[in-house]
Amino acid sequence: MTWGSVYLHRQRAPRVSISLPVEYDADGASDTLSAEAADSLKKTESKNISEGGLLLILPDRLDLDSTITVRIHVPIKYYTDRNKISPVLAKARVVWTDLIAEGSSGEYHCGISFTDIAPEDLALLREFINRCLSSENPLK
Repeated sequence: MTWGSVYLHRQRAPRVSISLPVEYDADGASDTLSAEAADSLKKTESKNISEGGLLLILPDRLDLDSTITVRIHVPIKYYTDRNKISPVLAKARVVWTDLIAEGSSGEYHCGISFTDIAPEDLALLREFINRCLSSENPLK
């Protein structure tokens, strides 16, 4: 599987451009971040990611300020004790949404901000982003 290239963006938190598999529930029906709730999520991918949120590519426009649940599949092959893809679960708020391009296939860019993420998931995400920003390649 190809994960994509890593690029640095300067915003509130360091942000890297990377395509990661993401699943989401835009119905707001999931009150918890349990594995059972995550099993009903729709599939998409990220365009970029930071500790504070991510940019998703979605088939439909989401309402501003709506709450969604996301499961981000972060490659953690660089950990010596865990050689796998680890899901990061989070609740998030839609902060902006826009049609990708006029005449496109109707896809939208959707910026989300994390509102509830477990400390261990945030630590994993932070480590992944820091490795993307360093000279280490976290994708190998």
